Amino acid sequence: MNAADKLPIEQLERRADLSLRASSSPGGAIQSDPPSVPFPGDAPPAGEMLAFPERTGGRLIPWLRTVAVPCLGVAGLAGVLRIGFPHAYDLFGDEIYYTDISTSVHQGHYPPHYASEGPFLLHPPLFFLMGGLWQDAVRVTGSYFQLVDSMRLFVGLFAIATAVLLFGIGYRLAGWKCGVVAALLFAVDPFALRLNGRVLLETPALAFVLAGYFVLFGIAGHRRSHSARRSHLGIQACCAGILMGLGTVTLELAAVITVGPLLVLYWRKWLVERRLALLAFIGAVIPYAAYLVSLALTNQLGDWFDQDFIGIKRLLGLVHSVGAFNGPKSPSLVHDVIVAAPSYGTTYVLVALGVLSGFYLLFQHEQDRKLLGAVVLFGALTVSYEVVAGANEEQFLYVLLIPAIAAIAVAASSLIGQLSRRETGQVAQRRPVLS
Repeated sequence: MNAADKLPIEQLERRADLSLRASSSPGGAIQSDPPSVPFPGDAPPAGEMLAFPERTGGRLIPWLRTVAVPCLGVAGLAGVLRIGFPHAYDLFGDEIYYTDISTSVHQGHYPPHYASEGPFLLHPPLFFLMGGLWQDAVRVTGSYFQLVDSMRLFVGLFAIATAVLLFGIGYRLAGWKCGVVAALLFAVDPFALRLNGRVLLETPALAFVLAGYFVLFGIAGHRRSHSARRSHLGIQACCAGILMGLGTVTLELAAVITVGPLLVLYWRKWLVERRLALLAFIGAVIPYAAYLVSLALTNQLGDWFDQDFIGIKRLLGLVHSVGAFNGPKSPSLVHDVIVAAPSYGTTYVLVALGVLSGFYLLFQHEQDRKLLGAVVLFGALTVSYEVVAGANEEQFLYVLLIPAIAAIAVAASSLIGQLSRRETGQVAQRRPVLS
């Protein structure tokens, strides 16, 4: 019999409790409350999230099982459903505009032009610059419809990146199973399939935004594990902001789910210290500031103000030149929702559950989950306003749908983890103590 067997049962239970708490906290520090792990064994170690493993069998096989294979699987599924089986068989009106404007960049125009109307400054130029470069690379020589199909392929690549980024964000927040759930929900959603199959700005804009949040969520893991220097964390925060800013210079509406949450991040000191939050905010402003400087150098600031002011009035509902439901002779929103329910009913359910999940995450202990909840909240407020009084273009829903999908996966994993821990605690209470 060893020395531990001679201790009173109370001391043995106390020692086991302290060992459990120390083993469940970074660095072995004892915490008053054990951290929340949604799927036991699935959450990645702090500071090692998605990192390529050392070439040892002990680490390589789990990495392949929980990172490489799921990531490639969801990317392949998203690609097959969007590129292998296209879901847009008609030509949407905006696709003609955006294809022609990209062609103007291909022909050497900057700022981008539309037909004989001169510079097109209603939307920022990044999508059109990338579209022009894409046309340079693929050099379509067939009909105009083949050119549009080529641009749809270009957009589809951003949709595949979106699936991968949703997996990465879910992995960083709650483990690989959460990432798979988020990516699968996106891959099969009918509204996302339809919108990703068109030449529209929302798909690449949200891909850039997700890339920024993926980098930002990674900062928290490095800080907890002390695996990066302060200067490296500052560079990472700035890069996260720049990626979000690229979303804004693709679609200005993306600013509501980047600038707003970053200000909350600075105000509440969530996830990162204020210095890093400020660097992320500055990074988010840099791309749009560079766009304005380019307009000043080409003497186009006046035209930009005139066109952008029209766009702002449309968003605010002061002008109803476009918008399906808020104009003077517009159809009924309720009627159109009922008609579209057989095709997009699951999307409406996802959006509703996503908003509820966002509110739930705001009250979680983990600050990265709070930030995701704030992103969903800003998106929900914006889309709600657009539905009630704004332009209410159908593609605006995508700005809410993508963070809502991530919130559903993270909230579900959190609830499962809480139920699992509660059942474990009840079993432990019922277990008799043998002396």
